[in-house]
Amino acid sequence: MAETYSPLTVVLSELLQRGFGVTANNELHGSLETLVVSHALDGGKAPTWVFEFFSRILNHQLAPRSERYEIPRGYPHGEEGLCNLLLDIDRDVHRLGFDDYGEGVMWPIPGLGLHIGIIREWNGDGYGVVIKPLQT
Repeated sequence: MAETYSPLTVVLSELLQRGFGVTANNELHGSLETLVVSHALDGGKAPTWVFEFFSRILNHQLAPRSERYEIPRGYPHGEEGLCNLLLDIDRDVHRLGFDDYGEGVMWPIPGLGLHIGIIREWNGDGYGVVIKPLQT
């Protein structure tokens, strides 16, 4: 019988495969699921905006201009939860090049040709996200 994983684990696996060339296998899914559970984002607990965030990345149509939008603050269901999860993946599963430098996040995703920025100094209720083409 095949293992069943949280929806967020499935999305993160796709991101690692397409964005970083990681081969999908039970070990990858199990490692991701362990981290998703440890951040209380398993099952239906991950908020809709997280799936929208990854959908924008995985389905991004490259354009000359950057895409900008806002995400919520907070842990575990806001930006802090997402960044902590991605830092753990970077440390424990596969190097993502995820740089959380305090005032924001810089994250190149070479396999998708994208550069993601999360801006904590944002003029809104949440934090800003910028998706732009990766400069080579």
